Amino acid sequence: KYSQFQPGAHNYIYLALLAVIADLHPKDTKSRLMSPVTSPTRAPSTPMALSQRPGDALFVIARHWYILSKEARPMKSQRKGSIWRTLRNFTISTIVLLILLAIGVPWGPHNLFPHHSKSMKTMAEIQNIELGITKILADSGQSRLRDFFDPPKFEARVAQLIREQSMDPFQASVEIYTSATYVLLRKGRHALDPGMADDHQSVLKTDLVEKLGNSYYPDLGLDPWGNLYQILPGPWPADMGPVVFRTYLSAYQSTPATDNLIMSGLDFETGEPNTFGFPAPADQTDYIWSFGANLISGQPIYDSSHAYTPPAQQHYEGGQEPELMGGGDDINNWDRNQTFMRFYN
Repeated sequence: KYSQFQPGAHNYIYLALLAVIADLHPKDTKSRLMSPVTSPTRAPSTPMALSQRPGDALFVIARHWYILSKEARPMKSQRKGSIWRTLRNFTISTIVLLILLAIGVPWGPHNLFPHHSKSMKTMAEIQNIELGITKILADSGQSRLRDFFDPPKFEARVAQLIREQSMDPFQASVEIYTSATYVLLRKGRHALDPGMADDHQSVLKTDLVEKLGNSYYPDLGLDPWGNLYQILPGPWPADMGPVVFRTYLSAYQSTPATDNLIMSGLDFETGEPNTFGFPAPADQTDYIWSFGANLISGQPIYDSSHAYTPPAQQHYEGGQEPELMGGGDDINNWDRNQTFMRFYN
């Protein structure tokens, strides 16, 4: 019976789970468990691939338990004990399934589905950050988040980070914008209260901070992978060259702008040649993003000389697969088609 399944870790997980169910059940139903199964999304007798369609696995498990419960339906006098036995067996089977999944499911840039719930949480928190910034601008009567930052103080703080932490100017700017905006969202008008630790909020304009409410996102914390959400006020200045923020795939039937930061390679799903990492809109109000599950930025490294020459890969951070460059798994607020979700679904 096992020969009808193709070899592979996913199929062994499936077979092991069915064997556990059969062994726990009082009736010998292994032959029934190995019979062809038809689901709404899969043809009969097709081997299961849990990493691709976990919903199918749940369908199969539910179907088998329904069959088993019908074949072994107890008499009225035995139902009480049988219900508890069924619950016990189902609990054990579920635990075994989770253990097998944790051990057997492969990991890679094309298979991040264990992080799917984290990606959904990340998108929700980025939307909350956007909403908080919108309220801040409305309360202060400003049109851009950049207006909250005092230019001389900001430039002095950038120079300090360059000198003390060997950051480049763009990296230092992102850190200042990120940290100060965190304080604005959490503390509102109290962002500059005496006695608070300075998370770069000292570069904010006092008169604008005083116009704010008490708080806009008090419980804003780290992303699900333990990093700060990155924040840079928009729009992208024309004198800063190509937009370094990337949309992994272009919108359907669109003609995206091209530059030397666009990646070329093989699509991790189809194996066909593909291009990815198209520039984000230059008129974006604010750029907000997470480094994602691989903990490394998938955005190009900004070059103040704008000398982006081929190959594009040299302009991205190392330590990650080329498939994760060009935006990759960085969850953000400018990719309206959410093409980064290819790495999480």
